[in-house]
Parts: sequence; C-alpha cells; structure tokens
Amino acid sequence: MPFPPGTVSKILWHFTGGPKWNETSKCQEGSPKPVSEAYEALRAILQSKHLCLGKYHEVVTVRVPTRRWRATLIEDTRPEFYDVQYQSCPVCCVSDIPVAHLSYHAERYGKIAIGFHRDSAIRAGFNPVFYSLHESVVLHSLHDGFAQLGEFAPHNFSAADDIVSIV
Repeated sequence: MPFPPGTVSKILWHFTGGPKWNETSKCQEGSPKPVSEAYEALRAILQSKHLCLGKYHEVVTVRVPTRRWRATLIEDTRPEFYDVQYQSCPVCCVSDIPVAHLSYHAERYGKIAIGFHRDSAIRAGFNPVFYSLHESVVLHSLHDGFAQLGEFAPHNFSAADDIVSIV
C-alpha cells in the first residue's frame, strides 16, 4: 500500500472558534468567535457526541466566459466574462492539517479544536476541506456540470432547504 503524501494528517481537525457567518454578505466575519463560545461549542460536541451543522455555507464564485457563437473568428475579439456564484447547504468543516501547522490555522479559526482519526471521520461521511482557486479546472467542471443540468441547478443550490420545504 503506498504511503500518503507528507501533508496528509492522520487526524482531521474541527475548530470550534471559527468566525460567525454573515448572511448578508454571504461570508465569514473577520475574526474568530470569542473563546467562551468556542469552548461551549466544544463542550456541546463532547456531551452530545455529535458534530452539528452550523450556519456556515461554502460560497464558490466561478469566472466563466460569455458564450458567443460566430461564423468567423476576429483576432481582436476578447471574450467577456461573468461570475457565477454557487452556495452549498450548511456544512461542518474538518481540516486535514498536520500538527506542525495547527497554530497558523488557529489564528483564523480559534484555538479550540477537536480531532478525529481520519479513517473514522471518512467512514462517518466527512471529507476534509477542499481549497481551490477561482480559475481552477475543478470549479469550471462544477459549473459545467450544473450548467448541463439546466433549470434543475439553481445558483444557490441547497438540498437541505429543498427537503425542509417539502416536509
């Protein structure tokens, strides 16, 4: 069995002090939660033995070219671009960070965290946070997949909201 790369941790970390979600601007606030709130979140996890979804959503912006159909190609024509934004349903994040880099991550997400063995977390359905650049092939593939679904793929896709509205 091949060894995983050196940046893959055997522990997936859930930081309880991450910044609060600002629904108006669709992003995290600038600083971590107060330590008392992070501590209470950790206590709740330990007492309930469950990680719960919070208010955090992942919002991804994909810059795509305007589609133009032309019979001839004009050399001076530069493609125009527009941004498409996708919002996930609420998520609960676990990070794949080696112990040596935890202090850097704690500056943004607080100094209180709980670790889970990677294999156990993955068996439970968790996936480490995936970071990608705005112009990446991965994000363009995401957009293309939703575009092929057409009207079934709203830009603020939330399966959780759809389920709640049915009930």
